[in-house]
Amino acid sequence: SNLQQISAGRVRKKKLIIAVEVAKKRDAFNCDNCTWGRHCDETNPAPYDKWDLKIDGKIESTRICPLGQVTPQSNNLLNLYGFYKQGQLCLSGGVLEQPHKYLEAMRIIDNQVNSE
Repeated sequence: SNLQQISAGRVRKKKLIIAVEVAKKRDAFNCDNCTWGRHCDETNPAPYDKWDLKIDGKIESTRICPLGQVTPQSNNLLNLYGFYKQGQLCLSGGVLEQPHKYLEAMRIIDNQVNSE
């Protein structure tokens, strides 16, 4: 299950932050509307820094489209965040019964969602 994958894996803070930033600015990561009309990755980056991401309070500029850096685990955690905000935790019981990695991920997402 998704929860087992989350509990077994490590929360990768930067990847999770990138996923939140991509979700917040979804239209900015549409290759069909991009100036170059292609996905800009490590092998074929944009000719100049095109994307600015706020990571840990600092702006990081990149020539590589962040969309390709969003992992399935990050997407799963973003989906769980919606339930978390509604007070529905991933496991029955209270906060103390939740996996540490889940709570850590929800804190990271919440901080990023609420950052300017």
